[in-house]
Amino acid sequence: MASNDVYSMIAKTFEFPGSKNLIKYLKVLFTPEEGELLMEILAPVTCKQLAERLKVDEKSLSEKLEDFKRRRLLFKKKDEYLFHRWDDNVRFFKLLKCNPGWFRKGLQHPGQTAGHRHHASPGTQRLDSPATGG
Repeated sequence: MASNDVYSMIAKTFEFPGSKNLIKYLKVLFTPEEGELLMEILAPVTCKQLAERLKVDEKSLSEKLEDFKRRRLLFKKKDEYLFHRWDDNVRFFKLLKCNPGWFRKGLQHPGQTAGHRHHASPGTQRLDSPATGG
């Protein structure tokens, strides 16, 4: 499958067929190969069931699924994984669609302006901030 095809299929699954912004966002989240694997998990499935269906090693697949879960690409309940949970995903992507600037600027703290983004902990001051004259 061509790399853009998997992103288009996922956008269609999320009921945003042809959405260029969603496809850009998905490309940031995962590779085309990862997307193909995620498309195999549209219904709840255990790692063992998926490994048997795909004819792959269960241990390596388990590591990949746990990585997806850690990256919040999969939902997990007991021993079953699920890529697409319609209610939560539609709500999230509708929010993105209503606020397209989020993708361009990145998510930022509500009181933070684009020019003052930094990774210091709260309460610390940047050396180049106006308050220090830097």
